[in-house]
Amino acid sequence: RQDMRKRFNVDGLCYPDEHYMVNINDRLEQIQTLIDDGKYFVINRARQYGKKTTLHMLAQKFSSEYQIFSISFEGLGNSSYKDEWSFCRKVYGLLYDVIYYEETSEVSDEIRTECYRMSLNDARPDFRTLSNFFSLICKESGKPVVFIIDEVDQAADQESFLDFLGMLRDKFMKRRSRPTFRSVILAGVYDIKNLKLKIRKGQESLCNSPWNIAAKFNPMKSFIVFMVYFSPISCPSLNLLSDRLRPTANTRSFPFITVLPDGSISISVPCSILIMKIL
Repeated sequence: RQDMRKRFNVDGLCYPDEHYMVNINDRLEQIQTLIDDGKYFVINRARQYGKKTTLHMLAQKFSSEYQIFSISFEGLGNSSYKDEWSFCRKVYGLLYDVIYYEETSEVSDEIRTECYRMSLNDARPDFRTLSNFFSLICKESGKPVVFIIDEVDQAADQESFLDFLGMLRDKFMKRRSRPTFRSVILAGVYDIKNLKLKIRKGQESLCNSPWNIAAKFNPMKSFIVFMVYFSPISCPSLNLLSDRLRPTANTRSFPFITVLPDGSISISVPCSILIMKIL
């Protein structure tokens, strides 16, 4: 009965108990390997390729092994980037939301209080203060800490964000002597490894990216084709689907679609959104 309520979803986050979706366990295992190896990396792919769903399920699946702080820059206004203080206050605020809504493992009262205090409008935290706060979290945690930032494209052209990446890079370089994240994951549409850090407005970019430490990773490559299983209740009949998709003569194959002997349908990504709309 639960499966009867499932539906296709092409708008944002997918939930396995509500939506038809590919099994992404292999993808999560690839990511876990990078985390265990202490990699800082980027997940960049076009929209509707499952980035948000992957990050959400990562936080759910591995919460017992890591302490995960997952935030998003989506919807942040320009005022969040106007100076170092404003940006750091916003990051503190996003982290406090994670703590307040219990989206991460339990943290100490000291961390909770400090995070809230630094998110207030009259606070003036700088990158050094934020860096030390990150180290405190990692030092007190009983598990490796993973920091996830989604929608980094929203901040890609902001100087304060590039300085922030430089701060994370510095922590990565000093990871042997100071407490820091086991892994940092940045997600967005574009590859931010090519961003250049500017000293100040009007000057040429430096040669090195503040995120040139990122490991190469493309977890979406092996998911060009996925399986969708239909039932008579959840979708129109296969004959109706066949009529709409104009099958080739004398076959049960369609452009981008193959009907398998067990009744399942193999759908390639370029056509999957079209089919979801048809159904």
